[in-house]
Amino acid sequence: MSKEITIGAHKIAIKETPNGDFLSLTDLAKLVNEDTSRVLSKWIELLSTLDFLHTWEKDNNPDYNESGYKSVRIKAGVPNFYLSVGKWIKTVNAVGITTKSGRYGGTYAHHLIALEFCSAMDAEFRYKVFKEYTAMKQNEAERWLKTHEFFLRKIEDNALATNEFVKSILGEEE
Repeated sequence: MSKEITIGAHKIAIKETPNGDFLSLTDLAKLVNEDTSRVLSKWIELLSTLDFLHTWEKDNNPDYNESGYKSVRIKAGVPNFYLSVGKWIKTVNAVGITTKSGRYGGTYAHHLIALEFCSAMDAEFRYKVFKEYTAMKQNEAERWLKTHEFFLRKIEDNALATNEFVKSILGEEE
């Protein structure tokens, strides 16, 4: 199922996956600069980003290639260092970020990674994305609760009725 949040006039696509929500880094990067691949490459080359991605992958990816991370981290910071999202994914067998070329492609990242991306941008940008994403999750929780309240009441009513039935069979009085 696809979802989105809106920042100003811009829509940020969100994909639900078994690993959680993945936000479009491509859409987020467009808010910063039209050259999204440049924005994403500059961001992923930051040592703080590499360390965050390393921590996320270590915690969430059983097939994470830590030695690939070490080889990237050693090269980071030198003038001729270049890292793309695709190269990161391939080097460390990353699952927290996905990238696909073409019409329905783009770069998506787990919501924690996407929010880390926002943290590298200015405070107003970060605030707006955090606020909209949090509001969306709050609305989802409220809808879920309203949808399931009926069933929760039915379970409670059935439990009470069963309890009364058991008491009547056992001859217990209240």
